[in-house]
Amino acid sequence: MQISRLLLYLGVGLIYSALAFRGELLRRGALIFSKQNVRPLSSILMIHLEFLTILWGLIWFYPHFEPLLPIWLTDDTFCQGRYYGRWFSLLDCLEPFAMIGMAQIERRWMYVECETDLHR
Repeated sequence: MQISRLLLYLGVGLIYSALAFRGELLRRGALIFSKQNVRPLSSILMIHLEFLTILWGLIWFYPHFEPLLPIWLTDDTFCQGRYYGRWFSLLDCLEPFAMIGMAQIERRWMYVECETDLHR
């Protein structure tokens, strides 16, 4: 049971990191690791670790606050589909969109453009 939980954390962390750093390995699409970004690499990695910690904390805390949520949000028959023998709830279907939103916010925090005064 513990190994499957660890694999869940690692898998979600890898998927989230891919969302947060998408396009950075390409030369044309790189912004975060470009010279126009004034944030140092250590700051970029710290921001990413903070967002990963928040995400992993939410995953860890999810079973504790799930009973407090409305039944229409956590009812396991919402999506009417099966994935490894488990029904999905509306909350399960919304989790990828929450990860995408977090990655967008993180990308905005990691990239600070160098201000140049072109009007002098």
